[in-house]
Amino acid sequence: MERIGLIGLGNVGGGFARTLREAGCPLTVLDKDPDKLKPALALGADAAATPGEVADKTQIIILSLPGSPPVEAVMEGPDGILTHLRKDQLVIDTGTTRPQTDIHYETLCRASGAGLIDAPITGRSKGWIMMVGGSESDFNKARALLSSLTYKLQHARRPRRSRAGPQARQPASPRRPMGRLVRGRHLRTAGRARPSPAQRLP
Repeated sequence: MERIGLIGLGNVGGGFARTLREAGCPLTVLDKDPDKLKPALALGADAAATPGEVADKTQIIILSLPGSPPVEAVMEGPDGILTHLRKDQLVIDTGTTRPQTDIHYETLCRASGAGLIDAPITGRSKGWIMMVGGSESDFNKARALLSSLTYKLQHARRPRRSRAGPQARQPASPRRPMGRLVRGRHLRTAGRARPSPAQRLP
């Protein structure tokens, strides 16, 4: 089983960490708050010191961060993810990042031979719902992992981008690329509803 990186261990990220470790998934984690690392470390996750170290040690990196500024910090800040990306790695953004931010970083990841998908979450009584924006190949690469974290997963097809470039504002449409088709909303308690064993990683 490949090692997964997870950056951000708040209410949602902490729940992701528990689900992945209970499924036996090797996990490398990072959070700026040492106290938030403790539950994941107690479950057997390894801690990284920087986003770059997470990228060096893992093939898929999940971001569970509150908005664009933290995502920008881990992607392009000191020892950030972008300077460590390898061919065929994948970044999955599950937070409340602006669509333009994810479009920008998808372009930069692709230039390195890697990929990025946005997978904003919303909560229901049964668990998490994810509406994923990104290429078909990247979605398929992440499907098993994301299915283990959610009870409902859907891939949104993307239209061709504007010639004005990846950061160009797109017309309002539920099918715009990498858009937040479902606005991620972090529940106040982690793991309120968790996937069934059949949904977890093999």
